[in-house]
Amino acid sequence: MADPQPIHDSAGPGTDGRVRSDVNIQAIALFGAGLIVLAVGVHFFLGALMNVYSDRQASMVGSTRPLSDTLSKASEPQLQVVPADELRVLRSTEETVLNSYGWVDRKAGVVRIPIDRAIDLLTQRGLPARDSASTKSDEKRAADNENGEPDGNGSNHAKS
Repeated sequence: MADPQPIHDSAGPGTDGRVRSDVNIQAIALFGAGLIVLAVGVHFFLGALMNVYSDRQASMVGSTRPLSDTLSKASEPQLQVVPADELRVLRSTEETVLNSYGWVDRKAGVVRIPIDRAIDLLTQRGLPARDSASTKSDEKRAADNENGEPDGNGSNHAKS
């Protein structure tokens, strides 16, 4: 059996005994160098664009966001040191509000009454009644539902 012969291109072997390659090393190197230059250029461009947008946002934030002042003042997280004590104080404050008289809006004449007193008043007086026009429309709707006619929502709530 004969030794395998190397595959030669149409020009044949080179003068030094090697097979000439059809890969252009210079073109590949130039393409790689071009990609590197392009990547570095894109990074510089995006960095400059980011600076422009950051400056623009910083100039807009001061005038449009009033809460930014309060957010920047909080330099440390507001953690609960003793949660059980804070919960006890919160519950105590809520109990005080629920069981005492006080002004909600003095100018409008709105007051807060103790919850037990409010329940007693509702028991004595009953819930506030609605006006007669809405009561008549509710009675008509109830009568229509008993007759099997659909209500205003398109559904039928008739009793079977």
